[in-house]
Amino acid sequence: MQLSLFMPLIMGHGGNTGAQACSAVLRALALHQVSWRDVTSVVSKEARAGVVMGALIGFLTLLAAVLWPAVSNQVGVVVAISLPIISLWANGLGALLTLACSRLHADPAVTAVPLMTTIVDCTGIVVYFYVAQIVMGVNGGVPHAVPHAAGHKVRS
Repeated sequence: MQLSLFMPLIMGHGGNTGAQACSAVLRALALHQVSWRDVTSVVSKEARAGVVMGALIGFLTLLAAVLWPAVSNQVGVVVAISLPIISLWANGLGALLTLACSRLHADPAVTAVPLMTTIVDCTGIVVYFYVAQIVMGVNGGVPHAVPHAAGHKVRS
């Protein structure tokens, strides 16, 4: 239940930071400051910026979880780990898609952001719940050891 409280933050943050990366790269393209040959350095720079933003907001969320008794510390840790990962992915993907659209002569202003946000929203939730599974030992709501269900014996 508590994990669901942070789903809008997870999805929104990924989409927002990725869109910001798209905008920064789009501006640099328009000013002829970057091109496809700069893809490695541009994607790397934007991904690092995403990690910093995600880590900062993740830390603030962890701090709020520690101070707010309605949210467990484990959920705060899950958010604090997930946000930098998702931000790294969103920013790197946003920069890459913007440069790739430009390279393919598609309009990156129209193409890159919707594509990036769709991908990041879907994959960001997967990352979030995967981190929750690791940190909290959650297994999709299914108990870890169920020898039989509803009175039916398990056959070997």
